[in-house]
Amino acid sequence: MTKVFSPAKRLMNRLSYSRKMLVAGFFFCVPIALLTYFLIHNILEQVDFAAKERSGVRYVAALHGLLAGVLDSRDKIAGGEAPAVSPEKAMLELEKTDALLGRELSTGEHLNGLKDKLEAMSRMRGTPRQAFAANNGMASDLMDMTVLAADNSNLTLDPDIDSYYLMDSVITKIPPLAEAVSRAALIASRPSAALGDRTDLIVLSG
Repeated sequence: MTKVFSPAKRLMNRLSYSRKMLVAGFFFCVPIALLTYFLIHNILEQVDFAAKERSGVRYVAALHGLLAGVLDSRDKIAGGEAPAVSPEKAMLELEKTDALLGRELSTGEHLNGLKDKLEAMSRMRGTPRQAFAANNGMASDLMDMTVLAADNSNLTLDPDIDSYYLMDSVITKIPPLAEAVSRAALIASRPSAALGDRTDLIVLSG
């Protein structure tokens, strides 16, 4: 081991005191520079992570707006009324949001599927029960897309964040629960029970 460091010792012995301090200072600066680099890199990663989360919040809010329109339409169809919230108008707002954030969150393909389904629903001329079922399908697709947007924006994928479980509940758990309760209430409020209503209620109650 002594032989390995002997050339360095001879070199240091030839240097003046000031140059020795300069060499020592250089070797002290290398780990400090590396530490600074990794610290800044870590901070920038956290900034990018938080920026993507903000994008996810904006996108999920737009999805919830469309979901509210679809559920209102379903409720009003079941009662024979016109919906107060237009799903088509909510879809336009979602398209504006997707134009800004869709590439980042990889939601374009799923949005096209939602648009096609909404157009098919608007052209539907079936019975109220068929319209009710179509709105149920649309609501289910919207909640699936909400989970996708939340996952792709890091909102529900980082258990190190203190609010992870709160975000997971608010974004992916509460909307399906509220939708199921609303659907169960609509089925239970029908004047006459139809074939399959009892089964639907049992499934929803689970």
